[in-house]
Amino acid sequence: MTNEDAKIALANLMIRKAGLIRTIRHEMHKQGVVYYVGLTEILEAIERAKKEN
Repeated sequence: MTNEDAKIALANLMIRKAGLIRTIRHEMHKQGVVYYVGLTEILEAIERAKKEN
């Protein structure tokens, strides 16, 4: 595996995790649970990283 392949694999993993976090956040919101700020910060950081590429 080259360095570029490793970067792509990591980016794909982060994108999948972002999708899971969004799903969890949405479900928690539907049930009236207030999620902690860290979840939002993680999502925003991933979104910024995706826009930079």
